[in-house]
Amino acid sequence: MAPLAQVVRHTEARSAWRPASERLRVLTVGRSMRLSLAIRMLRTGGLAVHLEQVRRAADLLPRLRADRVDLVLLDLDQAGPGGLEGLHDLCAMAPQVPLVVLADLQHEPEAIEALRAGAQDYLIGEHLTPSSAVRAVRCALERHRHLALLRDLSLRDPLTGLYNRRGFGAVAEAQLRMARREGRRCLVVCADLDQLKAVNDTWGHDAGDRALVAAAQVFHGSFRDSDIVARFGGDEFVALAYHAGADAVAALTRRIESGLAQAAHALRLPHPLRLSLGAVAFDEPDPAALPRLIAQADRLLYQRKQARRNRAAPAVPPPGR
Repeated sequence: MAPLAQVVRHTEARSAWRPASERLRVLTVGRSMRLSLAIRMLRTGGLAVHLEQVRRAADLLPRLRADRVDLVLLDLDQAGPGGLEGLHDLCAMAPQVPLVVLADLQHEPEAIEALRAGAQDYLIGEHLTPSSAVRAVRCALERHRHLALLRDLSLRDPLTGLYNRRGFGAVAEAQLRMARREGRRCLVVCADLDQLKAVNDTWGHDAGDRALVAAAQVFHGSFRDSDIVARFGGDEFVALAYHAGADAVAALTRRIESGLAQAAHALRLPHPLRLSLGAVAFDEPDPAALPRLIAQADRLLYQRKQARRNRAAPAVPPPGR
């Protein structure tokens, strides 16, 4: 994790157009005549394409998170369960990779709907030529670079680089819809940085910001790449863990506590670095239920925070002691 300036530089670097001499890593779902034709047109048009394939649309997201992919080329006939809703969720959950769809002339209206769902461009099989295919891909990459930058600016917290409340809502809803289609369970985790006000009052707001950034890095690093982590504002963090249940909470808590202790030691912080946690597991994902689940996890968090306060007084030593 990094402050937003670093997030922006990373966004620009990962999505910038590279010259044709460097291979363009294209990911497709299965095989079709339209896909084969599109790849042939791209290569004939001068692009050095490195082609990779997954068998099902459901395999796209894990593959996109595993390694760098420059472009997803998807035949609409192979969009898989969920159709355009699935495309919308894929674009929301893998915003770092542009998507170009393929269709025939008869189904051009569906291709236009795919643009509304988040695709960057579409190609009609009957109209494919080397120049039209290369133009569409180059435009999709460049357009996506600018949109990804704007998206990060609007959906990221500028201090920690985590998703903000708006970004979490957009991506978490897509995650929950996908989990519902696949029958996966999920886990909502709320966290609160202990004694932030005391740190601000005693050591200054710069120290408070350093504590927030350190806690955000540990909290984010304790989850998987497939999980969604956000700063909700102030000292509050929220995460949505995909395909995880109540049995994961104990191990997650240990990772966070160990990471916080290591961070406080490495940064030589003059005050404790602790997060209070509340977690709620659920087996039937429903985007409409997300606010209620967050509120439930938040109540558990404050119950545990109060219990901690009752056991021991806060320990934020003043300067010079």
